[in-house]
Amino acid sequence: MTIELSTIRSLIGIVSLSMIIHGWFFYPLFLLVACRFRRLRGAFPVRLGQKSSYNPQILGNLHPGAGSGGEVAAEARCVGANAAAPVSLAVIIPLVDEVDCLKACLEALDLQTPRPDQVVVVTDSKLHPAGLGEALECTSLNVCSILVGERRGKTAAQNLAMSHIVTDIAVFTDVSSRMQFGALEHLVTALADPRIGAASGKLVYDSDGSESQYWRLETWLRSRESTIRGCLGASGALYAIRTCDYIELDPFVIADLVEPLLIDLRFGRQTVYVHEARVCEAPPLSENSLLAIKARIHLRVLASSSWWLPVLDPVRNPALAFMFFSHKIIRWFLWLWLVMLMCAVPPSWSIIFLGTAILLSLAPARGSFASLPGRAVRYIILLVMAQVVGTWRFLLGRPAAAWTPSFSSPKGSE
Repeated sequence: MTIELSTIRSLIGIVSLSMIIHGWFFYPLFLLVACRFRRLRGAFPVRLGQKSSYNPQILGNLHPGAGSGGEVAAEARCVGANAAAPVSLAVIIPLVDEVDCLKACLEALDLQTPRPDQVVVVTDSKLHPAGLGEALECTSLNVCSILVGERRGKTAAQNLAMSHIVTDIAVFTDVSSRMQFGALEHLVTALADPRIGAASGKLVYDSDGSESQYWRLETWLRSRESTIRGCLGASGALYAIRTCDYIELDPFVIADLVEPLLIDLRFGRQTVYVHEARVCEAPPLSENSLLAIKARIHLRVLASSSWWLPVLDPVRNPALAFMFFSHKIIRWFLWLWLVMLMCAVPPSWSIIFLGTAILLSLAPARGSFASLPGRAVRYIILLVMAQVVGTWRFLLGRPAAAWTPSFSSPKGSE
């Protein structure tokens, strides 16, 4: 039996179009309906908009007892903790040479309640940047500085910092981030729930732009996923875990994606999206810097595949696998679905599509291109370009660990 070429092209077109429609339309609609239904029954882990109150005597809950799957190992690693003692927490801040950003980050951290017991600043470089000592002297926090000794990447810097942490909770943040008042309080309160393995903060950009608009959609998805089953990873700008749950990762792995997922798989505790734990950042300076960031992220996503592939097991984790495929996989491979779709349509249509995409990507961002639909189209084109670049670098075996700052200084500190 011979299958005609037209039939194959039709199947390719149906599959690719189905992936795009499901990932960008049906899955958000599913989350909206499921979230409404779940809220009627009682949301897990934290209801949307629920206000929390900080209680310093919650350490007993930070080391969950036996009873749920995967918690025995975590409990064994936490033996010796004093359940009557107040909770202690540390904040880890990796940097390369962003001393101006560090000053603003420490100023915001100094206003938090509870105050961190440890602040570890990790320099991912051969030498400490100029002015680091002066920046550390300007704060009353208990700060220690660690030097990696070479450029190994953010995850390697966090691994080194965790070897110096002696507190119950570890909070990870970016040097370019500025925590809003109460952020640490809400993260610690979320981890008081024994069902929670990681608490993710909410990233808010200082100015409105394409990345800010897309991040609003991402925030909407994560908040609904948190209500239904738990987030698929955390925000790299701010998240917290129990120190005893930390899993050391390879330097090329995206820690804020993989770490919460592994805690979910190994210890049976999920990630909650904490709306009140807000953190601000300046957006990328230009479309070129945004393209470089997205390409680097996509490269690290592909390099980390051996770590997150177990999440896609539909037998052991049916709900998690469905959500991860719908939210992450479909978006990560948007370029592939578009290529498949162009192969399925007549060549003239493909030429028109490519030509339009090139014109839109080269057109200046003003006039109609500065409107919301215009920015959305340009952003999707940029996203696809970044995925192609990241995939090409992955196939060439390019390293994926180190990062380069894409900003100059925090807002207002020029």
